[in-house]
Amino acid sequence: GFATTKLNARYGERFRPAMLVNGHETYWTADSQYFLYWSAKEDRWKGTLSTDFERVQGGANPGFIGAPLGADVTSAELVKGWHEWNGAQWVFGEKSGVLSIGTLAA
Repeated sequence: GFATTKLNARYGERFRPAMLVNGHETYWTADSQYFLYWSAKEDRWKGTLSTDFERVQGGANPGFIGAPLGADVTSAELVKGWHEWNGAQWVFGEKSGVLSIGTLAA
């Protein structure tokens, strides 16, 4: 998992037009504190604070977690090997990433 333990959470898909980023759905924690989005600039999924959402929709590219380049977070193969920003550099996490895929109860 991630060193920032709050990121080790369930993320639910939000696919309404107002919630899209770069033509892709976004995924949010149940408390809506964090979300995952597709970074077209980096060709990978990234995660950041919900307070960055409008900036991300406007073209900004913040994040403190990032999936492997080109990886699909919805892949049945489950994406591992994410990187996490520790305040000074990106740190590879061999076991960091998607644990399971499913539908969250409404």
